[in-house]
Amino acid sequence: MGKPGLSAWHIAACDAVVVTADRPDGRLCIVDVAASKIPLLAEILAALNARPRRVEVHFPPDYLGWTGAAVPAETPTVLMVRGDPGQLDPFMLPETAAF
Repeated sequence: MGKPGLSAWHIAACDAVVVTADRPDGRLCIVDVAASKIPLLAEILAALNARPRRVEVHFPPDYLGWTGAAVPAETPTVLMVRGDPGQLDPFMLPETAAF
């Protein structure tokens, strides 16, 4: 893949491409998923043969078959918004977004 630290994985069983970011501390960071039907998190983990201590996603996890609380990213990421930022749910543009 063109951006350092990112890897793209094709999961043939789901016909999905999963983009992950390198994390040295045992976390699996799923940056993006491209598929006509988003696979469940369990399917992604099984296909990647991954048993991370924590999974971090950079998109809403509602299609992954998992529920939890959104936690702000621990990065110096800054985003400019129009309107009242207090009304926004936590969100982040994926590292695969091109500007």
